Amino acid sequence: MTVLNVTGLKEEAVVQPGEDGTYAESRGGTEMMMEGLKARLDSELLEKFNIICSRVRKIDLNKPNILWLHDTWDDPESQHLKEEENLKKFMKLVFVSNYQQQTFNMGLGVPYSAGIVLQNAIEPIEVHEKPDPSCTSMYIPRSKFMVGNKGISSMPKPLINVKNTLISHIMVIRRTL
Repeated sequence: MTVLNVTGLKEEAVVQPGEDGTYAESRGGTEMMMEGLKARLDSELLEKFNIICSRVRKIDLNKPNILWLHDTWDDPESQHLKEEENLKKFMKLVFVSNYQQQTFNMGLGVPYSAGIVLQNAIEPIEVHEKPDPSCTSMYIPRSKFMVGNKGISSMPKPLINVKNTLISHIMVIRRTL
């Protein structure tokens, strides 16, 4: 269970992913990839499968389960894949890169035959005018988002301390404008 307390107040909100492994109020990479999949595939075809993004909460016994992995092999949510009986619950594992599939094989012993690679993709950003020409892009050093050797993309959701880091950088930028 992940406990989110970004306000510092005593009341805390418990944040859990939905049955498909995504977070309802998030717009992270995993959620955007799931939205893109739903937009591109026929809804009748999608209904024939139970597609879960990384965080398994429900296995559907009436349709094939596909686990679409967006996290690293050493994420606590991935550890169940060490067990062959858990691998058998899924028709296929889907990895976002060849590198990710290789790390799951090396770190957890997941056989290559258990998965396929569907590489991440983004929608190109169309050339456009900035609404406020005085607003320039903001650079935040990657080191500010590192915890140990893990970058922001491999940290557990939700990211608890990112808000304070962003606020401190925005305050520095505002002082320089």
